[in-house]
Amino acid sequence: PKAAAPSTKATEPESTAQPETARKAISKRAMREQTPGSNQALPAEREPGIAQRRLDPELEKAVIIAIGYSDLLQQAESICTRTLPTSFQKYEAATVLWQQRNGALVARAREALTSVTDSVQQNTLQGEVKRRTQLMLAPVIAAPAASKIKWCDRSVAEIRSGVMDLHTKQHVALPLMRYRAKTS
Repeated sequence: PKAAAPSTKATEPESTAQPETARKAISKRAMREQTPGSNQALPAEREPGIAQRRLDPELEKAVIIAIGYSDLLQQAESICTRTLPTSFQKYEAATVLWQQRNGALVARAREALTSVTDSVQQNTLQGEVKRRTQLMLAPVIAAPAASKIKWCDRSVAEIRSGVMDLHTKQHVALPLMRYRAKTS
C-alpha cells in the first residue's frame, strides 16, 4: 500500500485521479529509497558490542526496502481501518498474511541492521523510513473517503496476491538470504 503520488490514467481527468496502488508506489519508492550518499554503507559507530563493520550497499538497500514495506503495510492498515472501520478484519487479515509470508526476511533485515549499527543509527534509519512512508501516503490520506476505500481495496488485493512479497524481489530477497551475522 504505497502511494508516491496520485497516478492519473490517460482517460481520467486529473480531478478524479486515484492514488496509486501499493505495488506501483513501492516500486517508485525503491528507486528513491536511499538517502544522498547512500551508495556508501552505513558506518557503525563505536558502541559496546558493535564492531567497526559496514553493511554491503546491496544489503543496505535490501534492509531499507524490507523495513519500508513492513512500515508501509502497518501505516496502510491504519489508514484503511480508520477510513472504513467495519472492514478492519479484511485489512488486518491482509497485513497478517503478508507478515506470515515475509516475516523471516523482515527479521533478517532487522538483524543485519542491528549487527552493524548502533541504536542511534537504527532509530534514525527507522525514523527516516517512517517519514518517507508518510510522505508517500500523504495523497491517500488527503483523498476523499471513497477514493481511500478504493485504494485500500486495490492494495488489499495486491497484498493478498503476493505481488508485494519480498521473496518476489530478487534485489531484496537475495542479499537478505545471503546475509550471515558476523561474529566479532
